[in-house]
Amino acid sequence: MLTDDIFDLTEKIVAALGLPVTREQIGRAKQTTERTAVKLDPPVWVDINYDTQVVEGGVLHLYPDVYGRGTNTVEGLRTELQGGGVDVSRLDEQALGQMLGRASMREEFFVSVAEIKAGRAITAGLNRPLTDYSIEKKPAADESRGARAAVRVAVADGVLTRVGVDPTRDRRRHLPVRSHAQTEFTAAQL
Repeated sequence: MLTDDIFDLTEKIVAALGLPVTREQIGRAKQTTERTAVKLDPPVWVDINYDTQVVEGGVLHLYPDVYGRGTNTVEGLRTELQGGGVDVSRLDEQALGQMLGRASMREEFFVSVAEIKAGRAITAGLNRPLTDYSIEKKPAADESRGARAAVRVAVADGVLTRVGVDPTRDRRRHLPVRSHAQTEFTAAQL
């Protein structure tokens, strides 16, 4: 989940619940370390999953395991494909490994389930950048200082809290979340 997604989610929660938070307050929260807290009654539950192998809409999406949790395995891919209607007994380890190898830290690999069933997963599959930042040229390390920021957001005891901006972190990085955990929105610790 990207930091910008956290702000988008925050804005949607504010709008849906009619909370007394203005656009100016949200804008200020994005730019400063000022804390903003709003009571949520009842608390809002958010289910954030760390899925690196997903079949959605007839398409397999393979994402990098950015947290090194060992989620991109041949066994896991077989299970995901089987759930997507693919006869996995027709797929060999090498083909599955090649598909997994196509996902990189900057790009996802995706291919339709129909192409997998037809035996064309590797040739028909494509890579695409995960974010716009994936295709931008990164500035040199010394140039990037101060140009990046990350925002800490949390909910504790039903209170939506924006904790602050950390200018040493990149706003466009994925936020660490618990794998398959349904939890009160403690929206990721950066």
